[in-house]
Amino acid sequence: MRKINFLFALTLLAGSVSSQDIPKYCLENDTVNHYLNDFSYDTIPDLNVSYILNYLDTTCSFRQDWPKPVELKWTAQSGIDSQWIEVSESDQFTEPMTFQVSKEASAYEIYNLIPGKHYYYRIAGTKDGADTQIGNGQFETTGFLRMLRADGTLNVRDMGGWTGLGGHKIAYGKLFRGARLKYDGKSTNALTDEGIAAMRDAGIRAELDLRSNSNVPSSVSALAVQDGNGKYDVDFKLVSSSVNARMLNYDKNDANIIELKWIISELKAGKPVYYHCSMGADRTGTLGFLIGALLGMSEGDLAKDYEITTFCSKYTGENPTSPTPFARLRNYTGKMGSVDNNASTKQEYMFAPLIDKLNKLSGNTIQRKIYDFFKKGVEGYSTKISEADLDWFIDYMVGYKMVKKVTLKGTQSLKVGEQTKLVPGHTPVDATDTTYVFKSNNKDVVTVDQNGVVTAVAPGFAYVIATIDGLSKSLKITVTADETQVIDTPADEEPAYAKKFNMAGQETDGAAQGMFIMDGKTYLRIEN
Repeated sequence: MRKINFLFALTLLAGSVSSQDIPKYCLENDTVNHYLNDFSYDTIPDLNVSYILNYLDTTCSFRQDWPKPVELKWTAQSGIDSQWIEVSESDQFTEPMTFQVSKEASAYEIYNLIPGKHYYYRIAGTKDGADTQIGNGQFETTGFLRMLRADGTLNVRDMGGWTGLGGHKIAYGKLFRGARLKYDGKSTNALTDEGIAAMRDAGIRAELDLRSNSNVPSSVSALAVQDGNGKYDVDFKLVSSSVNARMLNYDKNDANIIELKWIISELKAGKPVYYHCSMGADRTGTLGFLIGALLGMSEGDLAKDYEITTFCSKYTGENPTSPTPFARLRNYTGKMGSVDNNASTKQEYMFAPLIDKLNKLSGNTIQRKIYDFFKKGVEGYSTKISEADLDWFIDYMVGYKMVKKVTLKGTQSLKVGEQTKLVPGHTPVDATDTTYVFKSNNKDVVTVDQNGVVTAVAPGFAYVIATIDGLSKSLKITVTADETQVIDTPADEEPAYAKKFNMAGQETDGAAQGMFIMDGKTYLRIEN
């Protein structure tokens, strides 16, 4: 990479530009941007409702599975021998991205940048044997979904940008998902040279192939380059058993656990991973769902991420006579465009049946349920992922430390009207979430406020529950009556809300002789 020594400081130029004057480029194409922002599935609990097909336009002139570019323009200079662009997040241009352009060019489209960044750029060239600067500036990128243009394949996107645990954003540039990089049963690449360069420039250095053995032509990644010792710089792994562990059958075997375990090992080695099947829909969608859930994505965002695959439908060629040839919907419609569209296989591919299945499992959140799946493994299979590795992965991807255990202490025997304060605790003590939510399962007996203060209301027992980061702990509290007070108020003058009992302790609508509970106190009436 060339290092250019310009005579002036770009930092001075940058400092003179108002933030309101800096151009902003949304990297999400218009269709995807509207789909992501017009509504939230988190406010639509009915899984039979899906809106993706309202946004699919099979006649549009642009690739709906591609991002929008940043287009830079400048005034061309005559007499230039060569010309290039450098783009960096640093105004000192440390580790810049370099794009070679023709010497006649005065505009260039840059794809695959990261949303939410501030970039600096300069256009440079050689003239009369010397380096010269032609133009410079800065811009900001907006949106959050990072789709990638990689010529020769499709449905490629970064898993970063989605909101995960504690509202933390999933990191960009670590995990990518999409379609195949080589054609089924052939030794030639599906990717063009430009596509290979784009994915390598994104930093991908490991490829996880989820196709069956017969579809994989080589054990060498299409992205790999050999070094002087003949070693490839992109790792490759095939997990062909993924074909039997899709969506509803995610736990039919240990394929998804094997996959994440390998991903974690690659990330620990500093190698961002691209995982894919043939079209990046079912097997890839399953692994994407499990990883997204593990990282704390909401159910609504998981649904949208699953459905976004639909935007590549115009380019897949699967059953092209169908108006929606490769739709992936969150509802129960079935695998649209599938040759095998009978009722027995519809749910295997679909999002909604999987959510229904997960909701039947123990655990307060889908995130906790998926965590346990990876930790405990599948019955009959030995593959598991240690808590240490799962915790490392979550911290690495979203900067979040999970609560692993909750304790709850407090006085367990109270008299009506008494109060006590709960003492909750959790490990690890440096967990990210330190907010407790308290509730009582029987407010007629005890109430609890959000500071953990418990008030005894009436005789009986109840459980108070402390919840933090999706984990709960309960404490049983028994309430007994306070000192009985004698009162001579006639029965017909007692407040209607008082609870009344006869001398046998049976609840009644009223009694000349007996007791009643009012305002948290127990009163005994003796008939005169």
